This record gives sequence, structure tokens and C-alpha cells, in this order.
Amino acid sequence: MISPNAGTSNFAGKACHENFFVTSYQNDQPHEVLGKYAQNKGYKRAYLIAPNYQAGKDSLAGFKRHFTGEIVDEVYAPLGQLDYASELAKIASAKPDVLFVFLPGGMGVNFVKQFRQAGLADKMPFLSAFTVDESTLPAQQDAAIGFRSGMSWAPNMDNPQSKAFVKNYEAAFNVVPGSYAMQAYDAGQLINAALTATKGST
Repeated sequence: MISPNAGTSNFAGKACHENFFVTSYQNDQPHEVLGKYAQNKGYKRAYLIAPNYQAGKDSLAGFKRHFTGEIVDEVYAPLGQLDYASELAKIASAKPDVLFVFLPGGMGVNFVKQFRQAGLADKMPFLSAFTVDESTLPAQQDAAIGFRSGMSWAPNMDNPQSKAFVKNYEAAFNVVPGSYAMQAYDAGQLINAALTATKGST
């Protein structure tokens, strides 16, 4: 089995299977980058929010792996939630040194816009993964200015393979590729390499 997207973190441990290949990451890995960044910046109090499902729990566990400061609150929003008035009021009241967010897709689009509209963008650093990225920025636009995001890949990565992929993708679809497209491309490359090595034999 080949997965072009994330795998739950336990799949890299005792539940790992020799025939399961992931061409992206395990769910806690990208978020570790932001926890390390927050730690290195000297932030002492962090407020965390993610969807209430396994990937959300993995993401916050990843952030906490390298962040040793106080977790002011750890909030799990219902999957698909689009109105964050209550959460934003609590964040404003808590006054954390830094906010970490994992709210992918439409959840992230709405949260970023509402965070900016609530006047919080100038009051605390905004760190995220899969919340402000190539898939959400077209909808968030200026609301996301100044926010930081962590990921294992970016369209401007400076190596020949990535540059070729981005060039060909933009020519084919007239948009900048996101990480999901890159991961699917890598999955295709993996399958091709396996078929080449075995001369097509299964």
C-alpha cells in the first residue's frame, strides 16, 4: 500500500508494516517544526487549536515535542467547524505569547479571516501547519500576511527535481502546486521506480 498523504504517528512505531509506504510524512512531523521554532524564539506560553480527530491530536503532540513552555490551552474543534467566535474570544482573553493552529482546508480559511477580523493578528505570532499554505492562500489572501507556516516542502525549494515538477505542474494547471500535489507526484515516482526495478513484475 502506498499513501501519498500523511500517516498516523503510530504507523512509524509498533504498528509499522513492511508493505506500507508513505511519500509524505507522519502526522506529527510537520508540526514539530513549529514547536521547535516557538521554543527557539523564546515564547513561554502557547495556545493550541486543532480539529478533534487523530491528525489533530498527532499535530498538537508534534508541536509539544520540542516546546517546553506552558500550554495555556489545548482546544480540539469539531471537524468541519467554520465559526470560531467562541475560540477567538478565549484566545484573546488568554493572551498567549504564541498561537499554534492546525486547521486544514475551509476550517483554516475561515479561522484566519476571523482571527484577522477580531484584531488578534497584531497581538500574537500566528504559527500553523496546513492552515496557511498553497491550497488556502488564494482564499485567505491578505488576511494571512505575516503568519508563519511549517512544512516539509515548498514550491520554491531549490533542487532540480522540485524545480522541474513545479514548472511542469504550473504549465499543465496554471496554478502553483501545493504539498498534496508534490506528495502525489512522489508517490507516482515511487511506483515508477519499483516497476522499473522489477521490470514490471509484481
